[in-house]
Amino acid sequence: APSSAPTVLALAFREQGDKMMTSNDQEVFSNSSGASLSMWQRMLTTMPQLPDCLLLLIVFEIAYATIKPDVQWQWMGLYGVILLAMSTYARTPLDFFKGGITDKATDKKSFGLLAGSAFISWIFAKSIQNSSKLGAKFGFMGGVAYSAWYSSFSSAAIVIYFLRTRHGYASLPEAINGRYGAFACVSFMMAITYRLYQEIWSNSTVVASFYGEYGTTSWWMAAILSTVIPLGYVTLGGLRSSLTSDALQAFLAVLLLVVVLGRIGTKVDGYSDECEAAGRSRCNAANWDANPGVDTFTLEGGLDLVLVGLLQGCFSYPFFDPVLTDRAFLAEPKTMLRAFITGGSCAALFIMLFSLIGSYGNMAATLDPSIDAAVKSGTPADVARTLGTPVFSIANIIFLTTSISTLDSTFASTAKLAAEISSFASTWVPQRLSECTETQMALGRFAMRVIALFGTLPLLQEPDELSATTVSGTVVMGLGPPVIALIWLPRDKFYPLSFLSSFWLGVALGVVYQVSGEHPDQLDMSGDDYKVGQGSYAKLLWFNLVGSASALGAFLLCFLVEHFYCNQHVAMYRDRNVPSGFDLTTAASDTASDGPQAETNMKAADIDPAVLPVAPPIGVVASAGFPGPVFATNPHGDAYAGMAPVQHGFMPFMHQQPQPSPFMAPIHMQPAPIMGMNVGSA
Repeated sequence: APSSAPTVLALAFREQGDKMMTSNDQEVFSNSSGASLSMWQRMLTTMPQLPDCLLLLIVFEIAYATIKPDVQWQWMGLYGVILLAMSTYARTPLDFFKGGITDKATDKKSFGLLAGSAFISWIFAKSIQNSSKLGAKFGFMGGVAYSAWYSSFSSAAIVIYFLRTRHGYASLPEAINGRYGAFACVSFMMAITYRLYQEIWSNSTVVASFYGEYGTTSWWMAAILSTVIPLGYVTLGGLRSSLTSDALQAFLAVLLLVVVLGRIGTKVDGYSDECEAAGRSRCNAANWDANPGVDTFTLEGGLDLVLVGLLQGCFSYPFFDPVLTDRAFLAEPKTMLRAFITGGSCAALFIMLFSLIGSYGNMAATLDPSIDAAVKSGTPADVARTLGTPVFSIANIIFLTTSISTLDSTFASTAKLAAEISSFASTWVPQRLSECTETQMALGRFAMRVIALFGTLPLLQEPDELSATTVSGTVVMGLGPPVIALIWLPRDKFYPLSFLSSFWLGVALGVVYQVSGEHPDQLDMSGDDYKVGQGSYAKLLWFNLVGSASALGAFLLCFLVEHFYCNQHVAMYRDRNVPSGFDLTTAASDTASDGPQAETNMKAADIDPAVLPVAPPIGVVASAGFPGPVFATNPHGDAYAGMAPVQHGFMPFMHQQPQPSPFMAPIHMQPAPIMGMNVGSA
């Protein structure tokens, strides 16, 4: 048989399988006799949990009528049951891990789902709580400061666009593993696991504040239920459930925010006399001066936090959040880019508008002595109580919406990370989601439950939700340089120290910042030497400026050493790559004296991954002792052409797909039958 036959058939079957999976939800369900199923039968096929949800709703309403708790529990119960009921059960890895959106999707539905999901999944409950508090502290500049972190959308979208179009990478772990090696990949996976863990407690604690004081039974019940609800429906449908629920939650959040701001507008009009008596010329939520005597456009007026947000948003924070980056690998790259810019712009605007709630709270508490002084801090739950029960209920639903939409994305990203890790221990290569099996789906569902449990434990210590953004972004300030550099790094070089030096230096400086803030008696860094300006975030700005510059310097220094010396003279680096001009035929004959020699004098330098044909030149064969210039499969099942002597530490391959992707497969590959032969365990 021609040597191209196994490759052509394998790629054809995989393409057809992808088509079948993407059309899975559009096909007409039929029973064993071939007759079409009724609408209700089809609904129960895709949503088998419907009867259970109906029973759950009945039980909940009976319990609610008996106990008669606060009306806010009614909203949580109804909202949770609706989300569980509308979730579809994911039966294929494409639906579970990629939401049913293929890498080539360009349709309006995919664009709308992706833009809406990107928007609402980054409107964290902690984010709108922080923006409201900052609005009370700095006025409208507080909302601008927090929205600066939303530059992450553009940064992540642009970088990942080039990683996909230039290099064909399917995920950030795959890209980092390919250019920086296994230790870098492990470091990155540890960082994003920490991030996912933080998202659990930092969002559930905000929702719980609407149901009682910290530590009370109602507070704990709200915190746990707001975590269990998204865990339930994402366990059923994976990322597909997250994307479809995000569309509903995005619409609901925007609508309810408009209602709340409208109510605030009418209340502000009633303070005109108080403003005049206090000598305040700017008496509305947008222009309220929260710090009289302090210029808004200064570091003391909030610009220091704006600079921190821009610095982290452009160069570190976006690559640290898998909720964001996972979505950047969905749909066709240009469609993704447009969806991210649209969703990110809407999210930043939403954050700025929500800060007006805190600004109003500061204004109301300043002008009206009868209002509780706690309202002045801008905590949304306290501000909403002053506006009446209907507005308080609406604010509660907004926080439920934003918290649950973030947590469902967190659980979906946790499942994806678990699937990628599943093959890493044995192959040192992250598992590609497009080639996951039902085993990885089961592992992903189990990982969701684990992180839900451990992510709730920090609530025992009453942590500060703002630190989940500022501190974590500071800890990973060394992540930006190596990830952004992936766009330009040569495919045939290896740079492990460049990543590790930048990343771990940033981590070390971030830990120093955190320890100096929490334990100043052990590490005092409160002096002016560690500040930029005299604003509230002067120390945070200093650490981010110094840390980012130090991490970039470490990366550039190690890059120059590795590029010009290590990759040329150090065996560990050199042997990882395909030697330039290496004669495949000679290598094969030298390595296996009793094997047939290749009937072509093709060299590695002559193989252009961008134009490599589906089949190798006629007569290319392999020997038992040396896998030679043959077609093989990596642990993901992709077809590759390549060569490597057995004594080399890694086996280089060039990708055999329309979008070429260089991939470094470890030497202990699984045996793969090629041209009727078995390459062996090389």
